[in-house]
Amino acid sequence: SSARAVGDPAPQPRPLRPRALARSAPAMFSFLPFFGAGVAVQRRLSDLLPCRASVRCSPGGSFKLSFCIHTVSLDALGGGRKTSPSVRPWVTVTVGSKTKQSEPGDWLQEEQQWCFQETITAEVTAKDEACIAVVSPQQVDLGVAAVALSDRTLGDLCVHVASVIPQLQPEERDLDGLIYATQSVNFDLHKEGARIGRAVISFETKQVPPGRDEGEIVTGR
Repeated sequence: SSARAVGDPAPQPRPLRPRALARSAPAMFSFLPFFGAGVAVQRRLSDLLPCRASVRCSPGGSFKLSFCIHTVSLDALGGGRKTSPSVRPWVTVTVGSKTKQSEPGDWLQEEQQWCFQETITAEVTAKDEACIAVVSPQQVDLGVAAVALSDRTLGDLCVHVASVIPQLQPEERDLDGLIYATQSVNFDLHKEGARIGRAVISFETKQVPPGRDEGEIVTGR
């Protein structure tokens, strides 16, 4: 099924906690384009920043992209059942044959959403597609014992790395120095063609994005 993007900006979240654990790769998900192509208007941030050594992509065009998972809200599951705060989901990011996962989310009662504030970093190229899924554990209570079942995918989306690269803008941070980051974006999560929730995600890298000069700002219109 094809997923649709929601482009309205989300509030800036608090600092993220880096964490990534390997899991088996889930099934392929539908593509979700979310960044429109624009006419590039360029200027240099390097004129405003002190000199520094460039960290460029490898000759093959690969670079490390961080997927910053902020929050996830789930409207309802099959049969209209609301998500239970006692069953903590996690988020997986799959690029090619490699999958990494976040820690389980923390339930925010007032906001009625799951908070992650976590980064998952993957080696990518502009040709890659990243599949992002929200996964929940399952178990059956037999009275004397609980039997664990296979994990269940609650919803998913996919993003082309090529659509992320133009949105990576340089910014200076106190601890990290010069990085390239996007704004936080609201994405619809889908399962079997139905919208089941929303994920707030941003992207960043410490390397100069492919096809860009150090400190170069690209503005689409």
